[in-house]
Amino acid sequence: MIMTRPGGAISDGGQEVYEASVNMEDTVTESPYCMELEPISRHRYKELINRYVGRDPYLMKMCEFSVDLKDLPTVEAVDITNYLVLQTSFYTKQQMKAYKSMEAYNFFVCGWVHNLGTKRLHDDNTLVFARVNHSQRSSETPLKTWIIAKKDGEVIAAHCNCMAGLSESCSHVGAVLFSIEAGVKMRDAASCTTEQCKWLMPSHVKKIPAAPVAQIDFSSAKSKKKKLDSSIDGRTTINKVGKSLPVPCPRVKRGSETYASFFAKLSKNCPRSAALMAREPYHKDFIPVSSMLPKTLLEYRTPDTLQLPPKELGELCQDFKIEELTLSQVQAVERSTRSQSAGRTWFRQRAGRITASKLKQVLRTNPQQPSTSLIKAICYPEAYRFTTAATRYLGFELG
Repeated sequence: MIMTRPGGAISDGGQEVYEASVNMEDTVTESPYCMELEPISRHRYKELINRYVGRDPYLMKMCEFSVDLKDLPTVEAVDITNYLVLQTSFYTKQQMKAYKSMEAYNFFVCGWVHNLGTKRLHDDNTLVFARVNHSQRSSETPLKTWIIAKKDGEVIAAHCNCMAGLSESCSHVGAVLFSIEAGVKMRDAASCTTEQCKWLMPSHVKKIPAAPVAQIDFSSAKSKKKKLDSSIDGRTTINKVGKSLPVPCPRVKRGSETYASFFAKLSKNCPRSAALMAREPYHKDFIPVSSMLPKTLLEYRTPDTLQLPPKELGELCQDFKIEELTLSQVQAVERSTRSQSAGRTWFRQRAGRITASKLKQVLRTNPQQPSTSLIKAICYPEAYRFTTAATRYLGFELG
């Protein structure tokens, strides 16, 4: 709870910051972002600005900030954990427990944090301002994130103009904190000077271009962190974090034994790999079963045949022949009808075919005057299902 004491002392959890007794509404010039906040969040935002900065960081220009690493607050891993996980939220009055933001190291090592600058405040506090790419929309205007920390690294407050920025512990805040931590390590590293360490910082990524697979770095954030820490400590000689010297990929001739062996092993270990879709004979496994099924009797029906009189229709049926099935079509029908009456394909493929369950009735009916119900059951099996109390009890309706 924040209380104002006589004499301008502001108490926050037992800590006091002495300032001139001023009216917050009259001293803080609101940025367009601040004006759009709802009342409670707006009051909280202006309270932080008036207490620690005196001016809205979103109204400041980059020329007002220092880019020298020596001006960074000494933020360490324990300070990041204390703020993102253990700090009490202003809104919930409970610990933030923003464990997800602890994974924001990936944002930093991928080059999403840029324009990192610092500005000295009163009481030996430091304002750190940075731009961070959007989590899902890297092509849009980068977000503005600021952090206030003491000289010893204790994080006091933070904010971001992203959708989750009001929580004061979003992933973009976490990314900036990790960027500060890395800058402090570079500044304090005994193995190299500040000027030599500057190139170790991940370069800013404005957009993510398409590139050959061989040129894409698939390293995890954990692996990139190890590379960065090793570089700062002077244990490696790589030129940039996550970018070691490229090893040329050997060229393999199409149709060679090595080429065939590669795709054979790929088919065995990763049978659904997209690389197999355009390769003989593996592409056949990607053909949908539905496209391999033979035409059903109902698909031969046309609007013209429905208008024919019975005599002409009978003559047409005498000359009609169903296309001969191939082995692949038979196998496709078998695979797609294993669930039997549970799927529509079973009924559609039975239409017009004399199946085992209907064979006895067909042999006993009069060919000159066949049973109408039998013909309907053969031609329209889905509409004339066999059902009894027993099959309904078991959950089956048979054709």
